[in-house]
Amino acid sequence: MLHLPRQIDNLMSPPLQIALTALLIGMGVVFFALLLVVLSGRLLINLVNRYAPSPATPKAREAGAEQIPGPTIAILAAVVEEATGARGHISHIEPIKSSK
Repeated sequence: MLHLPRQIDNLMSPPLQIALTALLIGMGVVFFALLLVVLSGRLLINLVNRYAPSPATPKAREAGAEQIPGPTIAILAAVVEEATGARGHISHIEPIKSSK
């Protein structure tokens, strides 16, 4: 049971005290369970980023393939750098193939 000061204890009936105790215990359990999920998720992400092999580099484009202009690549790189706070980088750019 939750032990409250005498002035407050006189104002609450025993069922209300039980309900308040159950509420506080339940909220504490949920808080710690979610904290455990967040921390284990961060740990898993860090482990995968550290130990997983990086993806294979894409094959070089064929000589006759359509090339993306240099200024367009520079703009895309600047946008990615700004959007990710300089933590992201472009590893592969592939034009979208339209289905005609």
